Amino acid sequence: MKLSVQPYRNNSYPTGGVMVRGNAITGWLQAIQELGLTLETVKIYPLPGNTANSTWGCLLELPVNAAVKDTGKYSHCQLAGGLIFLPSFATLHPVMAQEELAKLLRGRRYAFHPETGWVLLETPLDISQHLLLQKPVEVTVRQPAKTIVVPMQVKSFQVKQPEPDKVLKSMDENLFPEQKELNDKPLGLVDKIKLSLLRALFSPSGDDKKYSASKGTTRKPWLEKLGNFLGGKKLDALAEKMQQQYEDLEQRNQKSMDKLMDLFKNNPDEALKYAIPIDEEGTSRGGYEGAIDLSKRWGNFSLFGNTSNGSGGAVIGDSHLRRLINQYHDTATELKKRKEFEKAAFVYLKLLKNPHMAAKTLEEGGLYGEAAAIYLKHCKNMADAAACYERGRMTMQAIDLYKQLNQEEKVGDLYISINDKKNAYYHYGKVADGYEGNHQFVKAALLHKNKMANTEKAQQLLLQGWRTGADANNCLGNYFANIPAEQDLLKAIDTVYKDETNDRTEVHFLQVIQQEHARNEASEELTREIAYEIIARQALLNPEIVSELKGFNKTDKHLVKDVLKYKQLRKSIQLPGKTS
Repeated sequence: MKLSVQPYRNNSYPTGGVMVRGNAITGWLQAIQELGLTLETVKIYPLPGNTANSTWGCLLELPVNAAVKDTGKYSHCQLAGGLIFLPSFATLHPVMAQEELAKLLRGRRYAFHPETGWVLLETPLDISQHLLLQKPVEVTVRQPAKTIVVPMQVKSFQVKQPEPDKVLKSMDENLFPEQKELNDKPLGLVDKIKLSLLRALFSPSGDDKKYSASKGTTRKPWLEKLGNFLGGKKLDALAEKMQQQYEDLEQRNQKSMDKLMDLFKNNPDEALKYAIPIDEEGTSRGGYEGAIDLSKRWGNFSLFGNTSNGSGGAVIGDSHLRRLINQYHDTATELKKRKEFEKAAFVYLKLLKNPHMAAKTLEEGGLYGEAAAIYLKHCKNMADAAACYERGRMTMQAIDLYKQLNQEEKVGDLYISINDKKNAYYHYGKVADGYEGNHQFVKAALLHKNKMANTEKAQQLLLQGWRTGADANNCLGNYFANIPAEQDLLKAIDTVYKDETNDRTEVHFLQVIQQEHARNEASEELTREIAYEIIARQALLNPEIVSELKGFNKTDKHLVKDVLKYKQLRKSIQLPGKTS
């Protein structure tokens, strides 16, 4: 029998191998790698070339059920009867059964090469005989440090704020540096004599003949003339030195209150360190113009903690007290204009004893963490502290306070702001459960729909409200409003009418569908038909219900007249238990 290979329009046999052109084993190995095969599962048969002792390439016999779908640049081979490898689009002639083919070939395997013809496949190539394997190289693997991954999208951010006590302590220690003490030594006998002599040489500047530290002094005219007549730098330097001594003595001789007022005008930062707190440590109103101890009271402008030097207070007369309070308010206002909100808060808290204004001032300056600390420590106002933390993006501190205030919905909102839906839905659920327990089904449904994206649960609650009669009209109206698709809405109206409405509730149902009739044109026909049925049943016992017809048929001009006639007719008919 002559067995031949002939072209054919398709492949009649399953895939059995791949032909790889080239005489280099490295090329064959590369083909195995590209096809996703392994040396353990594939067999390699070299194919001879057209000349003696030459190699055309190789045949790679694929394993059974190999998952090679695309052979790429390599030639696909069919396997006929498990014995003959044929090129693509070729078939054997004559067609033989597998048993006949095995008997004809005596169990030997062949490949038909398009260029060289039939090739007997005997022993596959032992690739291990052609590979030179080197000893494994020991490699020390160094694991890189974890990198910082920059997110593609920022979903939330928070400001990490220390505990209030730490905030107060930090402001205590770092707010302002200490400054030198004011020289307030009283004048002795020698100083008083020297002051009297120097007054003859110098006078206060300006029209006011009373010395003021803000205005300073000038030389008497006759002293100026004498200096100009005699000339000389030494005399001028001596005059300046004497003038400075005079000003120092005059300043020391001022009343303590005047000194403090002048210091506030010229150097408020320094004046605050000598300021007298109102009604603290013995400082109080008095019935006379008492003396003021102008010693240094504050080591710094700390808002928190008692940093007074322990020198005690003073009894201040009413007029001085009013001046002092007004000056403190003016100083705080000026400091706020200069955007020095911490110093202004110091005035309100330490000097005016008004912690609420101190916190408000810090809040105005954007110092929300510090303001919250004052609200908590001095005002005992947890609600304002929570609002400050919220405005300052200190979300977790705000959440802790709102939890203590039992504002569960606010807690849920804050968890949403940091993209924590799990905790947010937990707290929303507590609020919704409370509404449901109080039969406030509309509020519970709105929470589920708008904040938990659970419209299905919202619809269940609204139907429950309709069934139980708890704000039934609003519940059913919201139920229909939550259905956007027209066909779904019509189906819902019909279903509720047939399955969820009875003689007791159909009047309420009539009121609800009247709103739907006016709101949605697609529902006009259905709602009108239902309305007619309800009115027809209810009219006998409730004649007034026929007035509802106008809400469903506004185009009929005669309808109003017919309704009036019907009412008059019903009044003229004697009803059971009544007389006309």
